[in-house]
Amino acid sequence: MIGIALWSALAFGAFVLVDPVLAWFGGAVGPLADAGTGAARWFGLGQQAAALRDVANVDGLAGGLIGLVRTVAKPAIVILWALGSLALLAAPAILSRLRGGLRASRH
Repeated sequence: MIGIALWSALAFGAFVLVDPVLAWFGGAVGPLADAGTGAARWFGLGQQAAALRDVANVDGLAGGLIGLVRTVAKPAIVILWALGSLALLAAPAILSRLRGGLRASRH
């Protein structure tokens, strides 16, 4: 039961942290792209980098990707939690059968 409690706490923590982590990432995309453009300017490629950034629509692309991850992440965490809980509940029965089978083959 301790294993299930720890597994549930881990899954709950991941479930709760999905939104803040994705919000942080979404807020960091623009400044990171600006920093990349600034580094390109330092090498003399500022205009090309800025044009590429505008054409690629980095902020819109990142926003769409974050939305997709947010849509998929929470259900995936719940499914993984359920599968892990079932595995933890079934583990004692499976291990006892394996031990019993090993004992029978030794005699």
